[in-house]
Amino acid sequence: GDGSLTKGGVGDYPDLHFNRATVRRYVEDYGPALEGFKRAAALDPQLPWRGEVDAMLAVLAKLDDGCAGQGPMFKPKRLLPMQKQLAEARASTPTEYRGGSLKALRPGVNKGVCVNVRAALDATAEDLLNLHYIVVDGDGDLAALSVYGLEDGAVRQSSTITLLDPNVKDVDATWEGRAFKFRLVRVDLPNQILVGGSMPVGLARPRLASINL
Repeated sequence: GDGSLTKGGVGDYPDLHFNRATVRRYVEDYGPALEGFKRAAALDPQLPWRGEVDAMLAVLAKLDDGCAGQGPMFKPKRLLPMQKQLAEARASTPTEYRGGSLKALRPGVNKGVCVNVRAALDATAEDLLNLHYIVVDGDGDLAALSVYGLEDGAVRQSSTITLLDPNVKDVDATWEGRAFKFRLVRVDLPNQILVGGSMPVGLARPRLASINL
């Protein structure tokens, strides 16, 4: 819409644009978040939008580069042993799920599907409420993994991670000519993930509640 208040929008109130963009950042709705900060900055350049945008761009760049396989941690000599271990782990798929792959997942919740992955890179930023990883599956495909509700260390990079009913979002965001496009799998609850075949144990991090925007 046109953003008017009468239509449930936020009109030309910069604080409202800023606050909505902040929420969208934390629920990883990156494209609208960047647009919201841009709109807020245009209406009131004094708002602290630059720090928010810079932090988000740093996360986006790390996840986008990782999913593109950029960096020494994504060399075949590192990924191939992980893929071999994942192939061996396919036999231990939970009986009520059918095995899948990162590439075959559809946007949204993939009910009844599980995917075994390994964390190739811990991409967690210090200021975010969630954990980020770049994961690889048995086919060698890469995706970003976002885990809420668990503390650092609950997801071990040395273990096989089983994603249950994976919730997929294909990120497509642009800022000043730089495009960010990658597949993101969100884990909102501990029962949506197994680490080494077991539900992870760890203190829950506080989490910003999802809001219908």
